[in-house]
Amino acid sequence: MFCSQCGAAATGNFCSACGARLVVAATPASQPGSWHDEHRYAVLIGLDAVRDQIAQCAAGAQPGLGSEHFLELCDVAFSSLGGVSLQTVGNIAMTLGARLGVATGKTSTRECSAPIGRVIVAALCSLARHGQALEHVRQAEDGCVLEAALRPDMRSLKGRLVVAIRRTDRGAAVEAAVKIPGQLFDWGKSKQCLERLFEDLDSLR
Repeated sequence: MFCSQCGAAATGNFCSACGARLVVAATPASQPGSWHDEHRYAVLIGLDAVRDQIAQCAAGAQPGLGSEHFLELCDVAFSSLGGVSLQTVGNIAMTLGARLGVATGKTSTRECSAPIGRVIVAALCSLARHGQALEHVRQAEDGCVLEAALRPDMRSLKGRLVVAIRRTDRGAAVEAAVKIPGQLFDWGKSKQCLERLFEDLDSLR
């Protein structure tokens, strides 16, 4: 179980990290879409319906990243107990390049009309489907940031995909960035990676 307030793994009635009362996250059978507007990663990843969706997508991923392994990564990826600000969510893709130094990559943004919970889950499913191992999740006040590893191949070295998702009045705003340090050209890998992500998110319409 994960604390719905701070995201820490916990057991019993109260969270040992923040002291909040633990509530079992469940989706009532009469309300199958009740998680669609949920922005807290820890709550979403604790739902059987969400985990089943991710597992189905991971089952067809590249060799070496099966459904069980991807779900294990999801369980340990939540790294921030206090959360980050919405400004951090909005700027995370732009600042990533500066931290990595010499690199190639691309940034893209998109407005999604679907509820934020569906967008976050769709992004996780996209990572699983394309064999992009989830490494970190940072919770914000009204959204979250997903960071995944991109495998090296004939075109490029190992890179990173950062997806910042925040709630808006119309649904959710998504800013994604691919950064591949240590080289100046990636021969279309960054563009392809972002196109695949947004094609998966477009399917929510």
